[in-house]
Amino acid sequence: MLLLLKWFGSIIAIWFVFWPLADWLLGLKGINEERKRLNLSFAFSLPIGLAVLSYIAWIGMMLKLRMFRPFVLWAILILIALLLWGTWGRKRFFILIENRLTFATLLALSIALTAFWGIVRVAGNKEVIKIGEHVMNISFAQVVIRYPQIPPPNPFFAGFKVDFYYYFFAIIIAILATLSGLPVHVAYFTAGITWPAIAGLEIYALLSLWAKRSFTPLTGIMLYIFTGNWGIFRQFAAESSNGHINFPPISELWWFQSTRLIPDPNPYGFAITEFPIFSFAIGDLHPHVVVIPWAVLGLFIAITGELKGWKEVTLSSFLIGIIAPLNSWTLIPVLVLLCLRLVFNYRPLEASTTFFFVILGAFILFLPFHLQLKSPIIAYKFGLFPTQWWSWALHWAPFLFPAFLGVAFMTQNRWLFLTTFALGIAIGCLVKAQILVILIASLLVIFWIAKQEGLKPWMAFILGWILVNLIPEIFYLEDYWGGRYNTIFKLYFEGWLLISLAIPLMLENLPKWAKSISKLWMGTGIVYTVAFLVFIAPNFPILANGINFYWLQPNYFAPDRLSLLRSLSQYPNVSYILEAKTEYPIGPVLTGLIELAQHDFVLPLWYPQRASIVGRNLVARDWFFKTDDATERARILRTYPIDAVIIGHEERWLYGYDLDFRLSPLLTPALSSGYVIAYRNFTPEVCLELKGPIVFKGEKGEMKLEALRITKGLDFDNKPVLAIFEIWETIRGDPAEMSFYVHFLDSSGNIIAQGDHPLGLWGTRWTNYSTNSNRKPIYSVHWISLSPSTSIFYVRIGLWSPKTGQYIPAVEFIQGKNGPNGSLEFEFKH
Repeated sequence: MLLLLKWFGSIIAIWFVFWPLADWLLGLKGINEERKRLNLSFAFSLPIGLAVLSYIAWIGMMLKLRMFRPFVLWAILILIALLLWGTWGRKRFFILIENRLTFATLLALSIALTAFWGIVRVAGNKEVIKIGEHVMNISFAQVVIRYPQIPPPNPFFAGFKVDFYYYFFAIIIAILATLSGLPVHVAYFTAGITWPAIAGLEIYALLSLWAKRSFTPLTGIMLYIFTGNWGIFRQFAAESSNGHINFPPISELWWFQSTRLIPDPNPYGFAITEFPIFSFAIGDLHPHVVVIPWAVLGLFIAITGELKGWKEVTLSSFLIGIIAPLNSWTLIPVLVLLCLRLVFNYRPLEASTTFFFVILGAFILFLPFHLQLKSPIIAYKFGLFPTQWWSWALHWAPFLFPAFLGVAFMTQNRWLFLTTFALGIAIGCLVKAQILVILIASLLVIFWIAKQEGLKPWMAFILGWILVNLIPEIFYLEDYWGGRYNTIFKLYFEGWLLISLAIPLMLENLPKWAKSISKLWMGTGIVYTVAFLVFIAPNFPILANGINFYWLQPNYFAPDRLSLLRSLSQYPNVSYILEAKTEYPIGPVLTGLIELAQHDFVLPLWYPQRASIVGRNLVARDWFFKTDDATERARILRTYPIDAVIIGHEERWLYGYDLDFRLSPLLTPALSSGYVIAYRNFTPEVCLELKGPIVFKGEKGEMKLEALRITKGLDFDNKPVLAIFEIWETIRGDPAEMSFYVHFLDSSGNIIAQGDHPLGLWGTRWTNYSTNSNRKPIYSVHWISLSPSTSIFYVRIGLWSPKTGQYIPAVEFIQGKNGPNGSLEFEFKH
């Protein structure tokens, strides 16, 4: 409860401080009706406040000031409060009193939305945490807090900066974490509960500006926040082949599959078709989600007001300009609507001049961001890229029929619309570009309606939706993901907001029967939501625990890796680490995730599938693990100043469970924590290597030693180390009850060192759990320290059962000679 009080206390403080500024903006926009003005100022106050605070923090970061300290941000907030309330607030405060019923309605709506999403996020977290880029988002926010510089350091690539991506979303999360005093990952989780409520309030307020009926704004909230696509019906159809339909579907990640509907020639095979309820349910505060409050605010600025006078133009430029460093894709619908309104309502010269000054101001206010941004775009592709019609229809299905009825009934010449639409379908089928031609036909019809009747809000929104759907049919930005993977994702996500705003306004003008049919049709989009609630219902008892410091599941934390990294940071001769997930300096440099690990409450380090999409000269990082060429690996180790290589479950999962064995001729194991091993970049001597497998067979079991390699190197303290690398296959028995003994002998056959260890799957032994084979392999790495004066001549290996004391003799081998108790002896090479 204390966490929530701290969080919502900071949210309310920002809202209260900036309410006069929001109210003043509405005055500039010509919104004079008190109820509508209160709706909008209540909804927009927090986004406007966060925009101002993030801009101030951004300026401070450019000046290398430590902005993310509680007393700094609270001092700034108090000074702004004195300024704003002293200038405008006192004169307008009576609005809250006179419109207390409206205020109470808005407050109740915000509480209801927050409570609902609190339930969904807490109860659903266990199921959905596996999806999303939480670690990247949190790491960016942590870096922003730790390092007062622009652009911020890249937490995944040492020496590089976050100049390839939008980092303002991280600044906003960092501001909320600092003001509330919550750890970053807890603030991040709680923001995931708050964001849908902010979006819902804005949609309610924006639609209330034009709505004739009280239900219209609530319809907009339902469509945007609670509606999913028809991908779930495809899941039902697939499962029905088994003779029955499950509700919710039982296939793994069924709730995820709806976000991958449209086939596309990229490495993943599908473009992303994500929609808001999915984004909110998984709580992934990626830029396209964080920007939503400013997307709604940007649409309001674009479609209202006169945009005359330097005050309105400057403030509009600022609030549109902040969208670019948050998520530049969101600029497209905002600018489209701004262009449409200017074209329809102004003379050409006046329209172009106004547009120019707004965009110029937006660009200049955030000029450092634009100058520093290194675009990840590889190519700009123009052509004909027809989208599969049925997958497109599945994604937009809840909206299509109401939109069709809305346009049909709102045009004066209904037959012209129907004829144009039918021709579009026919021509689209002929040229095999149904979506493209239908969209163009619909665009022409609505342009014609707008020309006849003037551009109404629903027309602007529906035209914007058509255009963002039209763009991927003829153009896309090719990035490192390939194909239209990202273009469809970002534009369709923006389109979901536009169509959710258009449909409620269109419904108001439909006859009763058409309205009823439309509502039933839209209700099909709630099936996804209901199925998801049923899916997470077994977790509702978790709600009793509330929001806590441990919302991330255990697999999101790597205590073994974290412990190992902390140990490595104590060695002055270790400055650079190479691992499959990231490369960064530690020790005297202390940057990136290492520094954060030593300062944060708990640091999530799990991010195994991160592609090497930036800093392409660091592609050696991935190539080192991928290649089977030992010479190439050795060259990489010589070329880069790497002191240590870390191998854990992520590396083995990505590059093979025998990765340690394959790297053993190049590296020396020196430290471990659980399954995670730190290897020193020291080329060892190979002292023993099997030429063929050995089979141990006895009463207690049968094991095959597929491979054995013993090396000698130096650890981080420059002490000699003997490392034993093994690969076993279990034929019969329980390996956990067996122990492998390795005795190092002097010239007289006396034991002078031992490397005995069990074969149970703990410590530095693991298996490939994903294999379907009954004989799961066991991979083992074991090492011992030696005195520099130790002289070894022979190695004796054998297998025994510590529980019974029985030895399991070697019965099949092509190398070595028989030793006592069924062991084998080998010559130790120097």
